[in-house]
Amino acid sequence: MVAHATDTSRPEAPAAGGPPAWSPLAGSLPRHAPDDARLLKLTHDRRLAALLRTLPALENTRLELSSPAPGARPRVWVLLGHANDAGWLGLDDATMPALSSLATPRRQGDADAHAALGRAIASQLLSPLLAFLRTLGLPALDVLAVSGTAPALPACTLWRLALRQGEGRPLEAWFPTPPAGWLDAVAERIAACRGPTGLETSRLCLPAWLVLGRQAQRIRTLSALRSGDILLHVIDPEPARDIAAHAPFNATLRWVGAATPRTRRFLQAAVRVDGAQLTLQEAPRMTQELNEDLPDPDASDSAVPLDEVELPLQIEVAAMALAAADVAALQPGQVLTLPATVRDARVRLTVFGQQVATGELVCVGDHLGVRIRATERP
Repeated sequence: MVAHATDTSRPEAPAAGGPPAWSPLAGSLPRHAPDDARLLKLTHDRRLAALLRTLPALENTRLELSSPAPGARPRVWVLLGHANDAGWLGLDDATMPALSSLATPRRQGDADAHAALGRAIASQLLSPLLAFLRTLGLPALDVLAVSGTAPALPACTLWRLALRQGEGRPLEAWFPTPPAGWLDAVAERIAACRGPTGLETSRLCLPAWLVLGRQAQRIRTLSALRSGDILLHVIDPEPARDIAAHAPFNATLRWVGAATPRTRRFLQAAVRVDGAQLTLQEAPRMTQELNEDLPDPDASDSAVPLDEVELPLQIEVAAMALAAADVAALQPGQVLTLPATVRDARVRLTVFGQQVATGELVCVGDHLGVRIRATERP
């Protein structure tokens, strides 16, 4: 369904008895912390697991990252730092009981000496963990403080890290989102690992698109599109319902592929979109689709007027561009960050991978649609 508009500069109030006005959806969802999504992306990278397997001291080590159980709080907090970056690490006294005595308050007279001794002992007790962090690419971290009182942390996500070696009891730690510099160091360490693709091809940048809907449209309809028109019912029903309700939704993430009038090949993965974050539900896989919308040119009754031929119109949102090595390392559970929420993003309309128009998501009454911002003509 296409609604033509003449004045497209701003939404108008509906006339009495007329159709409902459209309204943009930009800014209707809160932003998510990008560093949290980046942390999940790094810990779910297949190259990280491969890195641990290649190091003899860590070949049986598994890293597990999750949200802590409700009410679970560590009793000992250690402040780790290097240069201008520092971060708190919480430890359960059952995991390292020796740390509990170090965190016990002392008399004012010997507090400084006790603190210095506590830092030295804590550095020795935490040496396996500090060595593991060095393996991940972090700099040599120093123990700056040991406390039995929870620090005043900013409003952020608290993560639980379980470092398990073999079948023994895991070393559990709690920590807020690490400093950006530490995430940069881990990203550089992982990027230095050669992925399953060749060295040169692994550096190729592959753009990805979030597919919101696909619908057959006549050439006549596509040719008549102009700025201000609103296409209704082109978003798949489930994402349309969830987007309009400000709820997370399921979609398909696709990377650039090859397309002909009869077949389309591309790399894709099912994802769950929540605001500006999407979580992979499966590893990317190569898919081929046959286009059944076009008439068979060999059939005797295929003399369809050109304007009546239906083409597969696809509604997409630009997601991100990743190196081929990063795409090959993606796995279920990994979180990626969109440049903007779907409601804020520019929508593109494509046919066989060729862009025919750009637009934005709007609401017309209770219906979700796409308002055309610009069209492209050959």
